[in-house]
Amino acid sequence: MKPIALYLPFGPVHLRNLLILSRHMPEWDFVICHSTRTESLAACPAGNGFSWLNLDDIDSYLIAAGQRIKVAIFSKVFPDKEIFLLLAALIRHKLPAIAIEEVNQHAMTEGRINNYIVPIDHLFLASPYEADALTGLGVPAEVVEVTGWPFHSQLLDDGIDHRSEIRARLGIQGDEEVITLALSLLSDGAGAVASTETQRVRHDLITTVEAARLPGQRTVVKLHPREDFDAGVRSVKSCSPRVIVAPPDLSIHHVLEISAACINRGNSQVILEALLRSIPVLLVPLGLKTIFDGTNSKEVLSGSEDLRNALLRLRRGIRPDYSAVLANHSPIAPDRAIARVVHRIEEIACEPLTRHPDMLVGILLWAASLQYQDVTESLVPHLSQDSRSDLLQSVKALLRECATHHDIKTILNNVNIGLLSQAVLAIWLRQLSKYGANREDLALLSSIQDFPSDTNSYRYLQHYLLAAELLASGGYRDRAEVILEKVKEYPGLSLRWPDLWRSLCWQMGDYTPRNGYYWMRRKLGRGFRKIRMQRRVLNEDN
Repeated sequence: MKPIALYLPFGPVHLRNLLILSRHMPEWDFVICHSTRTESLAACPAGNGFSWLNLDDIDSYLIAAGQRIKVAIFSKVFPDKEIFLLLAALIRHKLPAIAIEEVNQHAMTEGRINNYIVPIDHLFLASPYEADALTGLGVPAEVVEVTGWPFHSQLLDDGIDHRSEIRARLGIQGDEEVITLALSLLSDGAGAVASTETQRVRHDLITTVEAARLPGQRTVVKLHPREDFDAGVRSVKSCSPRVIVAPPDLSIHHVLEISAACINRGNSQVILEALLRSIPVLLVPLGLKTIFDGTNSKEVLSGSEDLRNALLRLRRGIRPDYSAVLANHSPIAPDRAIARVVHRIEEIACEPLTRHPDMLVGILLWAASLQYQDVTESLVPHLSQDSRSDLLQSVKALLRECATHHDIKTILNNVNIGLLSQAVLAIWLRQLSKYGANREDLALLSSIQDFPSDTNSYRYLQHYLLAAELLASGGYRDRAEVILEKVKEYPGLSLRWPDLWRSLCWQMGDYTPRNGYYWMRRKLGRGFRKIRMQRRVLNEDN
């Protein structure tokens, strides 16, 4: 019977990646794991032909399937309940966990977002650049392997020329030239806080492209796959009614097939998708640091005039040299990358399982920081296998919300910490907010300089506000201001946690019934007016 690999996706692109992987591993069966939250993925065509498993049934399935299950493959490993549930089951049943980087995560987001920080047995990355970034964030070097990016869409090409069919479907007339604009996920200003693409930014980007395009060119917009299509169309058409929005079932690689150039802000894997197809890429960053900075700065454009000149150069046959970008971020060709990944999965399936000593503690602390009680309860019994007794006792004290500042120091000094410090401090801050903080606690909290982190800070905004409130009330106002300065870019904080925000303003000494939110107005500047408007709308709705 065929060996089984479990696979945990979170979006349609991950199912496409599984399709690529399964075509190169015909001797394996793949079972897609899902929860109630992700079961809608079953409607995606790329998921057809695979078995699906609800994570509620994971333990019984692992027992029933027995030795056939060899590995579990993750599309990303960020702090999320589905990931913790599957990792906990793999620990209980002694099975290896592999994560494969779906995008060049660090290069595409300036290090602001990283979805590969939860401990894992093996982490396959696209480039040495990504490996250096991840180890710098605390991922153990022993688990990191540079395999190359194995999910380029050309690996799914069927050898048939679909260009005429795609042009007809999009309504491209005659000899019109297609310019593809690949958008990021639209931020709603409060919920999708990890995205920097507000409606204002999107408007500026689309109008810049429309003002720059040459006679005989049409703009085709490809929305982010996670964005609601109908809402996305309304958003785009409000910026320019003439652009064409590609339907969701027409994938980006189909749109690229008919494109003369691809335009992006500089933070999308579509950049490498296009370059590996020899399609020119032009960037209009609108404030972002881009993957071209330092190598192809001439293709980083500041406005419609620059973009128009770049399009004119392309029309004249003057193509930029992107070899330095590819050398940095895609040094291994996709066909070699998929071969490496398949080879390593098959090797790992046959190797004795050896886990990094910090993996269990790391998963436990990440899960506890987000209060996934069922996950932590299932993993605590396995802590007895850790020989580091001081660390073990400190972790247990932290989970019971009775940790001292000595316990926190013990954890921070004994675990390969990196971004895990955010989880440790999030748990501790809940304890301090309930039971109070003494002078030693506040001194330690004030001394931790990488809190908030520059990476994934959007996940712990409430805890950063808690830290600032505690520090301000304890006489560490300057440190509190440093924390607030780092999180002020996220709108809607006062709406999401109004009581905490009001208390914090009092502690900072700037909130009184007479001056109102003077401190908030002073710190956030023009953003204050937006917050006041949001507050007014919420009050009217209520």
